[in-house]
Amino acid sequence: MGKSAGLIIVMLLAGCAANMGVRSFSMDRESYRDLIAVDFKDEIRVPMTTASYNNSAVPRSIDQANVAVKALSEYCSRDSGELTQIRQDLDVQHAAMFSLTGFFACRNTQDVEIWMANVDARRYYDRSLRAEVYMLNVKDQNVAGYHRDVEMRRRESEARDQVLQQKTRLFEQLSGAPKRRGDMICNWDNEYGYVEDISGDRVKIQMVGEALPLEKGFFFIDGRRQFEAFRNNQVVWADASDWAKCNFSH
Repeated sequence: MGKSAGLIIVMLLAGCAANMGVRSFSMDRESYRDLIAVDFKDEIRVPMTTASYNNSAVPRSIDQANVAVKALSEYCSRDSGELTQIRQDLDVQHAAMFSLTGFFACRNTQDVEIWMANVDARRYYDRSLRAEVYMLNVKDQNVAGYHRDVEMRRRESEARDQVLQQKTRLFEQLSGAPKRRGDMICNWDNEYGYVEDISGDRVKIQMVGEALPLEKGFFFIDGRRQFEAFRNNQVVWADASDWAKCNFSH
């Protein structure tokens, strides 16, 4: 056998080895649920390129990375629908994986969900490859459950926004009010202390501490709550407008 023939055989073997790990799926399953239960019962392993410290890294095998979405899309077409990504996976850090993970809906021509699936990603660093690896877990997603979760998230977000608006208004109102020696005062960063002296628009503050580890503006939320504190006994001068009267007593 000549050198050129041997080289061709080596190249062919290398190509086969590179493709051996690509997940396959069958179009003969009764439904997308059976597809997930049989062909995707095990996680899909997707190593990234060795430049994985850079978020521009790509999968070593795009076919392996894309197999779940490809399978779901083909089953959706079989169900007379079109597969659409409706939410990205927030744990994914590489742009090349954004469209291949997350929540997907199979929608009919009336834009109504026929079914949904989740390509859930977890990421870890493989020392032997010196690269990051994604493990993709394909799961059936209950349509009604997804929409309940979306609605719950929306309400939680609105509630957080409302609290932020309320405490911002209260802080702005109180920070502009006159201060007197001995007043308890707090700033937006949850530091607190007593007014020791006043000079024009500046106040001398005997610091007491800082509430930890809580959201900004903690002392301006309606209702008193217990909190842990980092003690700070410094004496500082600060702009009076950055501080507001509050009650930090437990």
